[in-house]
Amino acid sequence: MNDHASAPHVCGNPVRGLPLPDLAGFAHRWVDADGVRLHAVEGGRPDAPAVVLLAGFPQTWWAWRKVMPDLADRFHVVAIDLPGQGHSERPDISYDTHTVAAHVHAAVEALGVSAYWLAAHDIGAWVAFSLALEYRSQLRGVALLDAGIPGITLPDAVPTDAERA
Repeated sequence: MNDHASAPHVCGNPVRGLPLPDLAGFAHRWVDADGVRLHAVEGGRPDAPAVVLLAGFPQTWWAWRKVMPDLADRFHVVAIDLPGQGHSERPDISYDTHTVAAHVHAAVEALGVSAYWLAAHDIGAWVAFSLALEYRSQLRGVALLDAGIPGITLPDAVPTDAERA
């Protein structure tokens, strides 16, 4: 479903020529996230608690397609393509996790979501960790999946001396 007319702060799709698959019960949205157009796929119950999904690199919202319909039975589901991925804009900005987290936060707010559960995979989990640090008052909970976070979990996960390797 490509119902752009009802989306808040809708911007045009900045990525042309890339396939844009649909998922039954979900709509594509492009929102202005502090000057960066981010693509989100939204569905489920608008009056229910929200779940925001962030994929890893080089993935898109499509990585969540098999769980989104089940989540939609009980939640307002929002899957966001991070800047530079999928159908989100590829701006000439810093792509550090705090900057990307600020853009994701702006996108979530532009979609009218004030409190949410956050699930993120791979590099998306790095961004989610920054979101949890900066915007914890808006998070109901966080699931970081399949991710070593530099400076947090990686020092213990990656042996640095030959005896531990």
